[in-house]
Amino acid sequence: MIVVQWVVDRSSCFVVESSRWRCGNELCRRCWWAKCRDSRLVHEYPLVSKSLRYVAKQKRGEEADSPLTSHRCGAHLHGQHGHPSTGYEDLDHMQDHPADMVFEIELLSVETEGSYEKDVWSMTESEKRDAIPRLKELGNELYKAKQYMKAATTYSKAISCIEDLETREKPGGDAANVLYQLKEPLLLNYTQCKLNLGEYVDVITHTTTVLQHSPNNVKALFRRGKAYALSWRSQEAKLDLQRVTELDSSLKRTVTKMLQELDAEQKKRDADDRSMLQGKGMFK
Repeated sequence: MIVVQWVVDRSSCFVVESSRWRCGNELCRRCWWAKCRDSRLVHEYPLVSKSLRYVAKQKRGEEADSPLTSHRCGAHLHGQHGHPSTGYEDLDHMQDHPADMVFEIELLSVETEGSYEKDVWSMTESEKRDAIPRLKELGNELYKAKQYMKAATTYSKAISCIEDLETREKPGGDAANVLYQLKEPLLLNYTQCKLNLGEYVDVITHTTTVLQHSPNNVKALFRRGKAYALSWRSQEAKLDLQRVTELDSSLKRTVTKMLQELDAEQKKRDADDRSMLQGKGMFK
């Protein structure tokens, strides 16, 4: 990772000392204040910048989608090279049109290992494996305390640990399947947090991922159906919720009530729309 390279290269700096260097897009070339860097660092920068922007928003107390929640499931591709979108127009442009970049870093403080929570990218394989059950338990505690945003971020970090480990395994192999079995309940917990937070697009995206692997997962169907209903996508909601009653008859009463409420609300919205259009003279 680019940040690892920065950390290694700045290891001789003193606190409050600054360092500047150029990263070349095509060729490594001599420059000023520090030795040159190769093009790999330029191409990785947009993803690093996305993570740094998330950290800055958190410190300002602003709500932000964690870069760790941008899991590989259903990633939106853009641009001529089909890169996953970062969610920032300027960073997407940089991915498609890399150019020479000049970086300047000031060392503000030094934290020793063990005094901070490591990011996923800096963990070893064994640290990731050890972190997964710990993060899941912490997420459960936060959820019970109704701290849904923090719980979602915690589950997301555990998911990212698993997804990083998955990249080392053969897709569809035994080891990859074992990892997915660890990931599925975390995805479901994450979607419940997002449902409580009213972030229905995230719910639909990640429950769909679960259903691609486990098409009869009742929790995923129920939560996606509810998210569809709350997003006024009534047809999709009905399909999911009706499937829930077929798989689990104990939920029939709950689902029937939800469908009745959905129909009643849809009729009210249709009536309001007709009234508004008639008021504008569009219907006689």
